[in-house]
Amino acid sequence: PALPVGPNAGLNINQRRHFPQWGVIGTWAPIGYGRYNGLAASVHNNYWHGLTIQSSFTFAKNIVSSYLGSSDQGNVHGDYPYIWQGDARLTPRFRFVNAFTYELPAGKGKRFMTTGAGRAVLGDWIFSGSTDFTSGAPNWVTTVDTSQTNYGAMPNRICDARNVPGGRDRNQWFNPNCFTQPAFGTFGNSNLGVYTDPGINNWNLAFAKAFPVPPLERGQLKFRADLFNAFNHTNFGNP
Repeated sequence: PALPVGPNAGLNINQRRHFPQWGVIGTWAPIGYGRYNGLAASVHNNYWHGLTIQSSFTFAKNIVSSYLGSSDQGNVHGDYPYIWQGDARLTPRFRFVNAFTYELPAGKGKRFMTTGAGRAVLGDWIFSGSTDFTSGAPNWVTTVDTSQTNYGAMPNRICDARNVPGGRDRNQWFNPNCFTQPAFGTFGNSNLGVYTDPGINNWNLAFAKAFPVPPLERGQLKFRADLFNAFNHTNFGNP
């Protein structure tokens, strides 16, 4: 139905339909879009002085008219399909992922402490891990529909929702005072991606050592310690 503004202001919702005698007529049209631009870089080596590393960095910006993954999370009124375009939730702005392994230069066949007590304590250790540093995914805010079309779920935005007085924390991640209810019969102007969810900062680390079993050192006793989220950093979900 048309918006209840101008000459349609005094008409009820059924009177504003194109074919009121048929009630609701729906259709699907492939009119959504996404514009992705990104820069990706990676570094890896096979083996260098005991170090093996693989790193990947991505900077991306993805502007979309709707979120197809959630079905119809843009404006699905055929006359206003693109008014809420914004950052796609499936594309964080930055991502930096690393995996590494390092063999200490001590122990059998290494440069230092090839035998004796030094090897027993410091030799043959392997240090490895993976890290993930990802910025938060873009998110949006909805409100009660006042458009009288069943499509107007966005509020009006009057300021930057990322600016929270006193700083963002787990109790308030965006500023709700930046949003107001749109006037009756209108669509709100707030778009997709008006703030970002908390990001990811995670370290997984591992220490491993193989102890030779005497007398012929044909057997091994292996010790391994795995530390998931090694620094106990809290990674919050979406607010």
